[in-house]
Amino acid sequence: MKTDVAFLSKPPLTYSATEQEEYNVGLRARKPWITQEMISKMDERRKWKKVNTEEGRKNYRRLRNELKRATDNAKKEYLENICNEIISKNRAL
Repeated sequence: MKTDVAFLSKPPLTYSATEQEEYNVGLRARKPWITQEMISKMDERRKWKKVNTEEGRKNYRRLRNELKRATDNAKKEYLENICNEIISKNRAL
């Protein structure tokens, strides 16, 4: 078995991602149409997903359906606003 000498001679990393300024712990990637209220419902839904009872399943499904409707409507509205903005700018030219 042949080992790569260049690999063995490289110095080890002396810093980690947490030492970089751009690295933010705890921040989630977020779509522009997702509101703070939706994120709160997502957290609550996640809690109910762990409860393995009839009540837990009902609450999880209820929250899942509410979130699905809310996010779909918010995304549709966001995209319509973007499209209308583009159309109005093209008409102005």
